[in-house]
Amino acid sequence: LPHKENIVSLLDTLTPQAQRAGAVNTVKIHEGQLIGHNTDGDGFVRSVEEELHGFEGKKAVLLGAGGASKGIALALAEQGMCLHILNRTPEKAKGLAQAIEREGGTASTGEFAPGDWLKDVDLLVQTTSVGLHRESFPFSLEGISKQALVVDIIFNPMETAFLKEAKKLGCRTHNGLEMLLYQGALAWEFWLGGQAPVKEMRQALKNQLFKGMFNKG
Repeated sequence: LPHKENIVSLLDTLTPQAQRAGAVNTVKIHEGQLIGHNTDGDGFVRSVEEELHGFEGKKAVLLGAGGASKGIALALAEQGMCLHILNRTPEKAKGLAQAIEREGGTASTGEFAPGDWLKDVDLLVQTTSVGLHRESFPFSLEGISKQALVVDIIFNPMETAFLKEAKKLGCRTHNGLEMLLYQGALAWEFWLGGQAPVKEMRQALKNQLFKGMFNKG
């Protein structure tokens, strides 16, 4: 943030994940070539798959249509979810929906506001930067299905105002920490090959959190 899309033009080649997302968060130098990769989508999927209990046919609503949202949306569509995308700039939401449909997925767009989507959403993902500075989210989640898993990809602060409201309304909530972990694991594998030591990485991440490196209260 905010260079995931701008960096693309500076690279020599992109992995399929980065090409689909049109955004890069990981770069490897190999034989003098700069290779751009995107771990957002696959990292996110790995972070929620256990609690979501399957993706096929379920409805995901994404708030935001920037670099992180693109990777997440395409990965969820690939898993068989139906996507509904809300963004302050409607054109960006429509562009992302079209990209999903070109890949064979199902997507729609709507106003960046509460609506009927709250009643039947299975997974709600907040991908904007709103909340990084502890500010309130611009609209209420009142009326959301209590069955929904609500995720804010921000991990510092550990619980944004958005997540606090979702929890009060009875939803299960996740911050972006597990996504960060799996993004790191996938980057490790991209750079070094082999399977990343996820258990050790999770512990190292927790250790840093306890030291206050990420969460300063």
